[in-house]
Amino acid sequence: MLSFEQLIEVRRTLQGFCVRHVPTLLSLKSGISFKLFPGEPSLERSRRVRHLTTTATCLSSLLDCPTRFRPDEFEDVNPLLKAFAQKALVRRTWKSEGSAGIYCRCRALPLVILILDTFDPAIEAHLLLILSQLRE
Repeated sequence: MLSFEQLIEVRRTLQGFCVRHVPTLLSLKSGISFKLFPGEPSLERSRRVRHLTTTATCLSSLLDCPTRFRPDEFEDVNPLLKAFAQKALVRRTWKSEGSAGIYCRCRALPLVILILDTFDPAIEAHLLLILSQLRE
C-alpha cells in the first residue's frame, strides 16, 4: 500500500506527464494524420488518412486528456476528428503499419463511430468484416 506522501509524488508525476502529453502528440500531427516517427516527412496539406491506427490512438488520447492539462494554445480538435472519421471511411484498405485489417478496424472504427453524427453504410460493412472473423 502506498503512503500518502507516495501518492502525492505519483500524482505529481502523472500531472507532469499530462502537461507534456498534448504538445508531444500535436508535434506528430501531419495533415489529418499523425506520424509514426518524429523524423517522418510532414504532409500538412494531405487530406487523406495515413497511419490509421496510430492516428486513431493519438486522437483518442487527445480526447481523453482533461482540459486542465491542455496548453492554452490547444486548438479545437473537433474539425480534425471529423476529417479523420470521414476520410477513414472512404479508405479502400483498412490496413495500417503492416498490421492486419481486422485489427485496424477494431482499433479505429470505435473512434469513427463516436465522432460521426450520422450512420454511414461503410460502418456496417466494417462491422460485418470484424464479426465474420468470429465465424471462421
